[in-house]
Amino acid sequence: MDSLNSSILLDVSELLSTISANILLDLPVFCEDTTEPYFRAPASFLPIRERREETLQNNVPLLQLPGSIIREILRTLDAKDAVSLGRSCRQLHGIIFGIEGEKYWEDKIKEIKPSINLFQSNKKAAEIFRKCATMRKHWRQIQYTQNTIEGHMSLIKCIEIEEKKGILVTGSSDKKVKVWKINEKTLINEKVFSGQNCGIVGLTLNNDNIRIGYKNGVIKDINIVSGIANEVVTGFQVNGFTFNEQLVLGYERTVTLLDPNKLEIIGEYRQHKRPITYSKLFNSQLGVSSSFDKTVEFWDIRNLEQTAIRLKGHHAGVNHFDFIEDKIITCSNDKNIMVWDYRKPEIPLKILQNHTGEVIFIKHENDKIISSSKDMTLSLIDSQNFNLINTINTHSIVSSFTYDDRYLFCGCSSGELMLFDFS
Repeated sequence: MDSLNSSILLDVSELLSTISANILLDLPVFCEDTTEPYFRAPASFLPIRERREETLQNNVPLLQLPGSIIREILRTLDAKDAVSLGRSCRQLHGIIFGIEGEKYWEDKIKEIKPSINLFQSNKKAAEIFRKCATMRKHWRQIQYTQNTIEGHMSLIKCIEIEEKKGILVTGSSDKKVKVWKINEKTLINEKVFSGQNCGIVGLTLNNDNIRIGYKNGVIKDINIVSGIANEVVTGFQVNGFTFNEQLVLGYERTVTLLDPNKLEIIGEYRQHKRPITYSKLFNSQLGVSSSFDKTVEFWDIRNLEQTAIRLKGHHAGVNHFDFIEDKIITCSNDKNIMVWDYRKPEIPLKILQNHTGEVIFIKHENDKIISSSKDMTLSLIDSQNFNLINTINTHSIVSSFTYDDRYLFCGCSSGELMLFDFS
C-alpha cells in the first residue's frame, strides 16, 4: 500500500461513481483476480466516453478489487445494477450469484415480497428475484398471454387462490362453488360443490378447507379432499360475507359480527343509512364498511354504537375498498377511485379518474392496485404513487378477481373465467 502512488488510488465514492457510469453506459466492468488488500485504477485513466473503445480493444483492467470491497459495493447498488455488474466478469459473477451473494438476494427478496408460488420450484434467492422482477416488468408493459375458460352459468361473485397448492376456487350466483387446478396457462375444473338454493356471496380458502357464505345467511365449511361438510344457519339475509380468523362479517342493511368458530352473533353495526356493499377488518380493533349512502365508515368493534371515522367524498354509492398500509383506496358508482389517509378523513389524498364507467371492484397486492369497471377495463395502479401504470381491455365486465406475481384471474358477470399469464 505504502509503495503505491496515491494519485491512482480511488476512494469508495469515486469507485462507485465509476462503476455506476459504466453500468449506465452499458460498458463492461473488467476486474482481475487479486488477493491484494487494495483496489486501484489503471495509470492511464481516461474519461468514461473516451475509454469505451480502448477498454474493449485492449482489455485494460478498469478496476482491481478484492472480494471484500466488491461486497461492500453491492450493498450500495440496486438489484438491476448488481445484475449488470455480476455479468461483467467471472470474479464478480461468482460473488454476486454464488454462495457469497445469497445474503444480498435474500435481503432484496424481503424488500419486494414475491408471491409464494415463486418459492415452490426455485431454491436460489437470485433466481426467485429475477423471475419476480421479470414478471412485474411484464405487468407494467402489459405483456401476457390470455385464456378464457367457461366457468359458471352466471356472475362470478367470489374468487380465491391457494398459491401453495396451485388451486383456484370460484363462487357464483349460479349457486355453485368450483375448484380449479392451475395448469400453467389454463385451468382444469376438478370439483363442483352445490349447496343452498341461492347464490354464493362470500368465500375463503385455507389449505384444503373452503368456507362458503350464501345469500340466505347459511355458512358452510367443506374439506376439498374428503368432501366432509358442515353448515350453520345464521338466521339473516346478507349481501356478502367476509371471513378471517378473528371475526366473520355479514352485511346487508347492517354489519353483523359473528364468532369465527361458533358462528354466533356477537354484535351489529347499524350506522349506515343505505345498504352496505362491502365490509372487512382494518386491524384487530377497527372494522370498515362501504355503502350506497356514499360513505366509508370505520368503527371500533368494542363500541358499535357510533362511527369512529367517516369518509365522505364520493358522489354515488361506494362499491368496494382495500387497504394499503395506513391508507384506504375506495371505488364508486361515480366512476372515481379515491385514496385516503384515514387519519385525515376530511378530503381524499388523491382522486383517480381512470374509468369511464362505474368502478365495482378494487384490490391491492404486492406492488400494484387493480380496479375493474363496467367500462370493461382493468386499471393497473402503482401502489407507491397511485399513478396509472396501464389499462387492460377485458371485453367483459369483471365482477371479481385475484392475482399474484404471475397470474391474474378474473371472474366475469357473464360467468366466464379469464386467465392472464405474465411469466
